[in-house]
Amino acid sequence: MTALYLIVLGYRKAAYASVIVVLIYLATIGILFINGLIQPSSDSTAYMHSYTAWLMLLLAVGSVSIAFLVSFELLAGALKESDDRFQLAFENANMGICLTSLDGRLVKVNDAFCGMLGYDHDDLERMNVTEITHPEDRAETQNFLTNAVKGGKEKINLEKRYVHKQGGIVWTNVSSSLISDVHHTPQYFITHILDITKRKRAEDELRETEESLHVMLESSKDAIGVSKSGVYIYANPSYAKLFGFENNEAIAGTPASESFAPSYRHLISNHAEQRHAREPLPEFFESRAVKANGAEFDAEVSLSSYALDGEAYSLAIIRDISERKHEEEISSRLSSIVEYSEDIIISKTLDGVITSWNRGAERIYGYTEAEMIGRPVSMLLPSENADDLPFILEKINRGEHVEHYETQRRKKDGTKFDVSLTISPMRNADGLIVGASTIGRDISELKQAVE
Repeated sequence: MTALYLIVLGYRKAAYASVIVVLIYLATIGILFINGLIQPSSDSTAYMHSYTAWLMLLLAVGSVSIAFLVSFELLAGALKESDDRFQLAFENANMGICLTSLDGRLVKVNDAFCGMLGYDHDDLERMNVTEITHPEDRAETQNFLTNAVKGGKEKINLEKRYVHKQGGIVWTNVSSSLISDVHHTPQYFITHILDITKRKRAEDELRETEESLHVMLESSKDAIGVSKSGVYIYANPSYAKLFGFENNEAIAGTPASESFAPSYRHLISNHAEQRHAREPLPEFFESRAVKANGAEFDAEVSLSSYALDGEAYSLAIIRDISERKHEEEISSRLSSIVEYSEDIIISKTLDGVITSWNRGAERIYGYTEAEMIGRPVSMLLPSENADDLPFILEKINRGEHVEHYETQRRKKDGTKFDVSLTISPMRNADGLIVGASTIGRDISELKQAVE
């Protein structure tokens, strides 16, 4: 019955063993009977007591033996199941796992670790862990192995570099533990390895980007400030210089609005709100800024707004355009003078092509600006004065001026008139001669009076 019960439970080996134990019990009783240890007696009661005592003893021993066999079978099954689970987890883990001997030799590695370093199992399981460790990390690895075996720290977590079979560096996060037996005798190390190479590369790229951005901000000639919820948290050296602060650290904590004239602060606020709402706006707009000493100046401003972790940030780029505005004002005045002058004021390229034509020229020559822009100045010369143009352009190309040059020119209606010309070279920002400006005055009446 016991054997049948064990077979039903699935412990076939224990069932077979129990049958063998029962047979041994019966054989033992027979041996005891044959050797006279159990003898019939006239006293049937004593005989039965003797027989029963031996039988009970043998049954007790048998029960204990069967229980031991069942327990052994259960333990062996549990151990096998545990080992199967470990093997399954070991081989199918998505991170590298390796078992290492106490001296650092790789005893067993999984597929993930092989794929991580580009080796096959046979290659790795003939190597020491220090052979695949980056030279700069070998000392730390060896120290852990040595100290753990000697009773030191038995577990370590660290970032570590391995060397790929092809020579590349593999960044990993390593967790390694020393495994000991029930007697606390060190047996081996088990190590879990997570590949973090992509993360490290991303961190390096981010750090390089941040460093490049910092260098760009620090070296920019534009004044750049970053504010959080309307208060500056950063300003570059150019900002400190432009606004008259001792250093850029002195700006941190000041309200961003104080950088602008009171009458313009609402404009700045509205512009920032429109930027935050992603409304289409020009990249730069003009404003009036205020220095630390209260002096105002013309500024060109670019504002960018963004939200980070629920906080509102703004990036302001500010340029001092006082000089430009002054030059524009002067240029505007000069343009007005040129435009409304009674004299002829025109400009032309070094090839003699007209590029500007004022109202004085329109009045005297009879041609409109639209008729003359892009046309050759030679069309204004009578045939007998055709040599004027090469002479004038030659002097201009040499950087010389032509002053009060009296000659004749032809109007739109074909009539000729006497004119006094002053021609000067025109230079670009690099100082190169790019054309000529001509100021002419009709001296026909003056010539007639002299005659």
